[in-house]
Amino acid sequence: MPNVRWRPATVADLPECLLIQREHMGDAIIGEPAALAVWRDLIAHAGALTAVFESDRPAGDSRIVGFGATVFVQQAFADAEILTPQPGLNARIIARLHHGPSVVLDHDAIALANAGDGLDVVMMYGSWLPNGLSEHELQHVQMLLSMSLTQLMAGYKSRTLFGEARGAQIPYMRQSGIVREIVTYPGHDLVLNLMMASEAFARPTSMAGAMFMFNEPVLGLTGAEQALMNAALTGATDADLARSLGVSESAIKARWRSIFARFAERAPDYESAERDSRGPQKRHHVLHYLRDHPEELRPFKRDRNFNRGVSG
Repeated sequence: MPNVRWRPATVADLPECLLIQREHMGDAIIGEPAALAVWRDLIAHAGALTAVFESDRPAGDSRIVGFGATVFVQQAFADAEILTPQPGLNARIIARLHHGPSVVLDHDAIALANAGDGLDVVMMYGSWLPNGLSEHELQHVQMLLSMSLTQLMAGYKSRTLFGEARGAQIPYMRQSGIVREIVTYPGHDLVLNLMMASEAFARPTSMAGAMFMFNEPVLGLTGAEQALMNAALTGATDADLARSLGVSESAIKARWRSIFARFAERAPDYESAERDSRGPQKRHHVLHYLRDHPEELRPFKRDRNFNRGVSG
């Protein structure tokens, strides 16, 4: 079986990714050129999570064998879509991103919702090549789609997860246990799937349970500290971190010291493990903790006066 790996999507990936299941591009309202431009912006949007699946053995002319994308949307938009569903969910989101006001949350809105009622997540893409994959390869890609979605959503407080499935996606979603069907659109080969937090919590050992699992962060890392930790988790050295973050190596070391002090103050279990450790061991403990606690690296901000209905 070929090796398949996943990574965040880039703008260069989009032409291939959006052709995997053309119907999910969302161009029905604004047309293909405008929709493609929206997707280019969406790739870098704080409110979008993406995954491209590449194989070391091309399927036809492409090494990209799958594509996944989700967006965080306003609660008012999510509630309206679930209460009065209509086909063309992606097209409405793409059109609002194009014409405005956008229904996709920005970084600050995500932070407030993450600390409040929770986030509403729309699955806009979760597809694989229709041809060129063996049965074993197809099962592998489908498994990675579920795993990547779980990892991408880890650390976020989700309220609902929903989206449209079409064609070959429909039986896959039925078998996955991630969501349940709430509407079938006759004549469209299309269904609307949904999972709510209360349902997921009732099935803690399921895939849905893992996706909705959430613990509040305790460290209170700053944005700069989160950026440092995200880069450090890739294995970057201090010199690499300084170049990628545009600061001096002395500034990087100062951020590490601040993070060590934060851990000693707020994560006593960690602190007892690293108290007598040297610098590299302390870093190992920190990164190990963050891999187990992704909520520490997600936007999180309390504001009891926040109105989720305001455009993100």
